[in-house]
Amino acid sequence: MLAALRSPLLLDRLRQLTPLAIVLVIIWIAVARRSDDVLPIPFLALYAAVILSASAVGFRGGLIGGAVAGLFLTYATYAGFGPPGLDSGPRHVLFGPLLYLASGAFVGYRTGRRQRDLRILRRSAAVGLSDALAEGYLLLDAEGAVLDANQPFASMIGVPLDRIIGRHVTNTDLGLTYLNPDGTPADVRTLPLALAIATGQTQYDQLIAVRRLDGNVINVRLNIAPEAGADRPEYFVTTITDVTARVADERELARLNSELAARSQERQALVRQLLTAQEEERRTVAYDIHDGPAQQLTAAQMFLDAYEHETNPAERSRYFSQARNNLGDGLAETRRIMSGLRPALLDDVGLADAVHTLVSEATRDTAVKVDFQASGLLERVPSEVEITAYRVVQEAVSNALKHARTPLLCVRLHGRPDAVSVTIEDRGIGFAPDQVSAPVGGRHFGLVGMRERVDLLGGELSIDSALGRGTVVAAIIPLAMTV
Repeated sequence: MLAALRSPLLLDRLRQLTPLAIVLVIIWIAVARRSDDVLPIPFLALYAAVILSASAVGFRGGLIGGAVAGLFLTYATYAGFGPPGLDSGPRHVLFGPLLYLASGAFVGYRTGRRQRDLRILRRSAAVGLSDALAEGYLLLDAEGAVLDANQPFASMIGVPLDRIIGRHVTNTDLGLTYLNPDGTPADVRTLPLALAIATGQTQYDQLIAVRRLDGNVINVRLNIAPEAGADRPEYFVTTITDVTARVADERELARLNSELAARSQERQALVRQLLTAQEEERRTVAYDIHDGPAQQLTAAQMFLDAYEHETNPAERSRYFSQARNNLGDGLAETRRIMSGLRPALLDDVGLADAVHTLVSEATRDTAVKVDFQASGLLERVPSEVEITAYRVVQEAVSNALKHARTPLLCVRLHGRPDAVSVTIEDRGIGFAPDQVSAPVGGRHFGLVGMRERVDLLGGELSIDSALGRGTVVAAIIPLAMTV
């Protein structure tokens, strides 16, 4: 019976018949007046018609029906054919109309609320949103209060489900803090939910950050749809997807891409510097050959030409001796230049012995003591690794002897399955590394040059120093280059 009374078809019929029922009751009262047989029954029927109007149409129908019936009752009372017990006194004249009007408005208001709730529940059932959904779901009224929610949403924001219903999501009722991209609290008036409720328009694929009661920050993606076909929507259906992990992955990917781009730029800069260094090294070698071996060979040729044309035995012997001396000096200069390009000891005895010889010769005429240790270098390593390690030791030792005023140098070489580690430590006066980390006039010198060499092979170089406590230069050079 109750289900039949709530059917949409019956309600539509009642809406159509209500005005006719009020008119018929008024005619009934008029006919009863002519027959001088005015009974309270017609006026009770008029009251029932008002209640029926309110129940079928809602607040507006109850208000209009009550007003019409009240006006007619006032007229009937003044005309003297009103219900028994009511005369034309002000109190009696006002009582009946106010009763009709108040009853119609009250019943109409309650009916309107029930009709709205039924529409919302039907809408909720129609879209099929339930706890079975993996994403969160909210049903909001026109003020932003939660009419319905599911458990995934409650779990998402860390609030029990029974505390969500009836609360407002656009203020602090749920204890949530909405955040701007920079992490500062956001103005709730600019939130997608608030904008959708204020404008009645769909807000699609909106990303916001929310700080929960436990302090954790989650990122959610919202889709807010108002009641379909309504000028002033009474409810809004909202789906909420937790995209915290996805946002974290996107940020990490962006960070890695940024690092990769920066690394690529560094590589390009290092390649340009390498090409520049190669050209400078070739120019330096050309100058050294021109000023050294070339000059000695030219002088030797001149003395040999003189020897060939000289007849005096003593002069011939002197020319020959001078030419031989020039050739010897030229050979020594050639060996020095070759050693500058690549120390011959590396090819002859390997990295450990070459570095030991380098350090011993560099400190031979000084009071600096040397503590040298090498381990794990039983097999030869790639030549580019050997020369890089050798140059790192050469530069670090040279800097220490020139600037550190150290009484002791500790040099360590250690071979690992995947890399060679080099450590040079002094006990000198130290320095501030940041003062020498920048390029000077477009060229890199000293410690910066060491770092570039190691970087080109995909290794790492660290410099630990401070004024008054010495310096430690440590490099790890991989056997296979990593990008």
